[in-house]
Amino acid sequence: MRLSRNLSFRQARDAVIIAFVVGLAFSLWQIFADLQDERDAVERTVNQVLKTLNAPAVLAAYTVDENLANDVVHSVFEYRPIYSAVLVDDFGDTLAELRRPASAEGLSILADAVLEGRDKYSLPLVNESTGQSLGELRVQVDGALIVDNFLRRSTLTIVFGFIRTLILAVLLTYVFYLTLTKPLTALSRRIAGSDPLGGGIEPEPLEPSHKDDELGQLAASVNSFMTAAKTQLEDRLKAEDALRDSEQRFRSTFEQAAVGIAHVGVDGGWLLVNQRLCDILGYEQDELLALPAEDMTLAEERVESARHFERLLRGESQTYTAERRYVRKDGSLVWVNLTSSLVRDTEGEPSYFVLVIEDIEKRKEDEARRQELEASLRQAQKMEAVGQLTGGVAHDFNNLMTVVIGNAELLESVIGDDEKSIRAIAAIKRAVDRGSSLTHRLLAFSRQQPLSPIAADIPGLIGGLEDMLRRTLGETVDLRVVQGTGCWPAMIDPHQFEDALLNLAINSRDAMPTGGLLVIETGNITLDAAYAEKNQEVAPGDYVEIAVSDDGTGIAAEALDKVFEPFFSTKDVGKGSGLGLSMVYGFAKQSRGHVTIYSEAGHGTTVKLYLPRADETGMADEAGDEMRRLDRGSERILVVEDDPAVREIPVLILRDHGYDVVEVTDGAQAIDCLKDGERF
Repeated sequence: MRLSRNLSFRQARDAVIIAFVVGLAFSLWQIFADLQDERDAVERTVNQVLKTLNAPAVLAAYTVDENLANDVVHSVFEYRPIYSAVLVDDFGDTLAELRRPASAEGLSILADAVLEGRDKYSLPLVNESTGQSLGELRVQVDGALIVDNFLRRSTLTIVFGFIRTLILAVLLTYVFYLTLTKPLTALSRRIAGSDPLGGGIEPEPLEPSHKDDELGQLAASVNSFMTAAKTQLEDRLKAEDALRDSEQRFRSTFEQAAVGIAHVGVDGGWLLVNQRLCDILGYEQDELLALPAEDMTLAEERVESARHFERLLRGESQTYTAERRYVRKDGSLVWVNLTSSLVRDTEGEPSYFVLVIEDIEKRKEDEARRQELEASLRQAQKMEAVGQLTGGVAHDFNNLMTVVIGNAELLESVIGDDEKSIRAIAAIKRAVDRGSSLTHRLLAFSRQQPLSPIAADIPGLIGGLEDMLRRTLGETVDLRVVQGTGCWPAMIDPHQFEDALLNLAINSRDAMPTGGLLVIETGNITLDAAYAEKNQEVAPGDYVEIAVSDDGTGIAAEALDKVFEPFFSTKDVGKGSGLGLSMVYGFAKQSRGHVTIYSEAGHGTTVKLYLPRADETGMADEAGDEMRRLDRGSERILVVEDDPAVREIPVLILRDHGYDVVEVTDGAQAIDCLKDGERF
């Protein structure tokens, strides 16, 4: 250890310096006092010498006795500090004189300064009886000798004082080392070498001699402090470990959360964002932190969002949850579910907002798709229910028409030439024909119309109808037919397709009262699984697409969901039966196809038919077969019909043509007849 760092050395050094300064001051004072004493002693001695020699000197001067004068001078020289002695008479003549060399010529200047003119003395010689001046005895002190002697004594005094001070310093240093430095060094080493976490932090007690003094009290205080420090340190380390674990869990939760999490200052700036939020918004963390938080919210939603955050600041609500549209870095919008809350400091002042932002774009899409599917399902269920009702009504109505037309034909065969009756029967037949047409359309909508599907050439069928369509549409409607190349054959009933196409053309014509453009386009299309998922009644696959588009008045949005329903019409009262589009819908569904309608009020309408692709090997030339003339016969025919009125008509007609008819009311009776072995 360096001495400058040793407490005992510093204490001893300071004590020695103080002692040296004090001793030096006392020594100088003593030297000055000795100097004064020396000068006084010289002066006293010289004066005593002169007084002793007063009588001989007076006698020598009075008698002018040179021998006696020499004796007086030699007597003065017996005192060593005397430098010179002169005895002169009253006339100034020297009677006797002695002078010795200066003992230290180099100290003459110092001697003059020390003696301050007190080196010369004189003794007047006076006749005591007469008072006459006889002469003078002059003496000069050797100041250099006095100063030299004084300096020698002063030097010895200073040297002995320094030695005494040095010895005192060594003793003090050693004493301080034993009584202060050594115990403190031992204590500090024990404290410095202790391990607060490894135990054994209690310092060993000092020596018995120090138990009750300040060092003992210091050791006890240190022991108490170290014990408390260990407890506090252990508690702090536990708290730090818990805080570190908590921060680590928070950081892991914050960064790995499946939702966006952010801290936003009350001034609206981002304080902290996790990676998921950056992914949602398409920013890097540094980019996002440099932007105001409100820039992410869609402009028209910022006022409402700011109002809710102000409510949080005022304490009117604890949390705020809402669905918001955020603007991504590329300008696109993303739906998020925002949950925010306000964090306050220990004094209750607002500190920052915590935002939990969940990307609900897919959920929104799924919800929209679900709503669309639910709407589609509801529409399909509604159409199915209406179709079942319509089919039942059409079936019963058809039975009634069968009874009417059957009886009318029977009457026609027996009335002969009665003109009035013939006209009445003709009117009945015309009414039945109109009713049959209505029944035909109702059955088509309810998908109960008997079909004879074949692999039909759609462009060929449309080409065959083109002339009739132009005549039906009139001159004010411009018809354009756009045939796609390589169009696939479709598995359909050609007659039903022609009726459906004619119905669509007539609807378009009625939507263009002042004329317009009607376009019929054909082409091939493949409906994939994604399209089928949105339209559950559609099977994925290849279809022939027929699009009928016009630039007429269009259909209002609120009416689009109802256009395929029977008897619903956007035309004026009396201008339509409301069965045209329902017949098209039924034909498409019964053909395992699909139909869609796109329309906007004032911008026209497009109806698209999707008919299933057929195997080209099954192609057949659709030609109208002439009905064979019914010949009379004698075979046995089994007629099965549960309605007696309906069953009566074919039974009468067949019997009129010579057939043997067996009639039953249901299938069970028919099977019993067959089991009896009869042949039909």
